[in-house]
Amino acid sequence: MLNRFTVDNLEFVEMKWKAILAGDAGEMRLRRLFDNYCIAKNVLFDISLHAVGKFQIDCLVVTERFLLVLESKNITGELSFEENPTRLVRVREGIATTFESPEVQLERNMHLLQQWLIQHDIKIPVIGAIAWTTSSYPLIIKSPKRQPLLFLSMIPTFYAQQQARFPKTLTQDD
Repeated sequence: MLNRFTVDNLEFVEMKWKAILAGDAGEMRLRRLFDNYCIAKNVLFDISLHAVGKFQIDCLVVTERFLLVLESKNITGELSFEENPTRLVRVREGIATTFESPEVQLERNMHLLQQWLIQHDIKIPVIGAIAWTTSSYPLIIKSPKRQPLLFLSMIPTFYAQQQARFPKTLTQDD
């Protein structure tokens, strides 16, 4: 029994470690995108804030017009954004795995960022997208319904479209 407990824990730790490494690799691809294409000047990565609770944002793009929250995901396989309950289901090599929905994560972070902005008397629109950072495109069986899902190659165009959509809100003094 003790051997089984140790092996099970080791497999769990190994799975978590691989997920951390995959997440770091995806966030590095996102950083390179912003560095290589000079999309925006003010890009913050892996920031932690406290509003009504602590929260962490993978990538926050700060512009004079809006704040763009990007929830970075580096998950491969066949992906389905399910509802009731809301979750992400991945099938890879015939094995189904469930994850917290990136859409829910993004919406929670956007809400908490809006609360933080209110606490600091800053008025600016907050928008968001799920940034899929895998090196190859996964098969999306069912897309998210409320938030955009962007592959890395789509982010520059999405950013330009949002720049055209919103008027300037912040000044250099804000």
